[in-house]
Amino acid sequence: MYNYRSHRCCDQTVVERIYGTYSYCCGDSVINGKYYSCCGYTDKQVYRRSTHLCCGGVVRERVYGSSSRCCGTALYDYREATCCHGVLHCKDSRETTYCCGSNIYYYSKPICCRDCPGLVLQPPPDKTDADEDN
Repeated sequence: MYNYRSHRCCDQTVVERIYGTYSYCCGDSVINGKYYSCCGYTDKQVYRRSTHLCCGGVVRERVYGSSSRCCGTALYDYREATCCHGVLHCKDSRETTYCCGSNIYYYSKPICCRDCPGLVLQPPPDKTDADEDN
């Protein structure tokens, strides 16, 4: 038995809450959860959240700063690419992109996604076409 206000149970080990409410477990150790996180499924690693990310259980440095994102275990710049179900695609910065399964599509172009049965996407009506209907 232990006092849950002053201690935690980390991986069946009782540890002191040395960081108060920010005391989090990483394996059988306690970490400062205000600044650090735990990464990995079996071999746990502590990393600083402001400088690193955990991508699929692998610690990666935030080489793109706050624009860094994970796609599986890979790190990418979300301003330059889109991750669709674990597949990276380059973005055309002039177009709005969306995912359809692991494929990418652009809102301005009609497309039928084979990964999304029954889903047929059409571009928005052209303003001149809408004006002719009135």
